[in-house]
Amino acid sequence: MKMVSLKLPKKSKNELKEGPISPLSNEYPYDSRLTIRDEPLKKMTEIYDKVNVGDIVIIKAKAKVISVSESKSQSLGNEKKHEECRIELQLTDIGCEMDDDGAMEEGFAEGSEDKKEE
Repeated sequence: MKMVSLKLPKKSKNELKEGPISPLSNEYPYDSRLTIRDEPLKKMTEIYDKVNVGDIVIIKAKAKVISVSESKSQSLGNEKKHEECRIELQLTDIGCEMDDDGAMEEGFAEGSEDKKEE
């Protein structure tokens, strides 16, 4: 499976001043996050109670596509058009393990800057 970086292009100083900033908000899109809580997390015994903030994990999952949409819009008085594409996935099965041996690096696409941080 080929992995691609989801890292956003760097923003200019003017763009950074336009809104609230969190440590990762300028690096990755918020909607690329995956949150697993409570009972489903407890089933993931490989990482439950073992991970810390900043750890790198490897995820393999199966999901059902439940929505595919594309929209185009334009605000009144604004010539800039907005296009949005969206795919919504329902995870049905997931596995997750710690990346202790650096195996994560091998799956990244060539030219990706998001290699495992040392």
